[in-house]
Amino acid sequence: MCASKEEALKYFDENVTLLKKPLIQFLINYGRKDLSLSPVDHPKYVIRNSIIYRFNSIRFHLCLLYDIYESTFKQWKENFYQNKTKEFVQISFGKDQMQYVFDDLIFHTISLMDYLGNLIGLIYKNNMNLKWPGVCRSAYAKDNSLSGFQIAPIIIRHNKDWVEHLYDYRSSLIHYKKDDVPGRTSLKFENFNKQPEINFELFVDAPYSFQKIVKSFNNEFKNEYVSLIDATNWIIKKVISCICEIIECFEKEMGPIINKRMEEIYNYYKSK
Repeated sequence: MCASKEEALKYFDENVTLLKKPLIQFLINYGRKDLSLSPVDHPKYVIRNSIIYRFNSIRFHLCLLYDIYESTFKQWKENFYQNKTKEFVQISFGKDQMQYVFDDLIFHTISLMDYLGNLIGLIYKNNMNLKWPGVCRSAYAKDNSLSGFQIAPIIIRHNKDWVEHLYDYRSSLIHYKKDDVPGRTSLKFENFNKQPEINFELFVDAPYSFQKIVKSFNNEFKNEYVSLIDATNWIIKKVISCICEIIECFEKEMGPIINKRMEEIYNYYKSK
């Protein structure tokens, strides 16, 4: 089930690169009042750079998660062959470190979604302080202008599917208690008739409360073993899918309006 580190990073890098390009291009013309480019401290660039920063942070945590797992697994095997009895301490320490990183990744993901909410608010309502919950309330409210745009059902669908549950999980981590992440090992002795081999397996499960609270994750992997790394890659795929769909909507819904305005500006200066 768990993707290798190389597969996970390839998926992340390719898809984040694909969403960066249209986002950057779209924002170049958004909000321009003349033919000159917007200053680097324009709010649209501040939010864009914040979104890219959070993506870079998520990638860093993804790498760190794999590295901790691989280091823990390697140390456990080496100590086994050296007859050192530190298995419980090693597995427990490595599991806790992975949980630290996973918690951080949750916080960075929520921050990324709040930045995305601010970007949506800026583009559709000229308000860059709505965060994700704010744009959700606007999308749900029939008397709010945002609810009449094509982006509203996209926001509502992703929020119901996973985002609101991720916010609930983050709240549980902050305000109530840490989550439980079981860790266990397995040894299988094979090929007794030939050269004996030992098959080592290290399991670090997806957090218990995460599986319980984030219902779409639980429904997708019901009755399957899922690791903490599986949960991480699932979150990343959800985030990328959501932001790609929203950027596509930006281009489809607001792109023609922006292009028309730029054409008017160009024609105005051309006539001078």
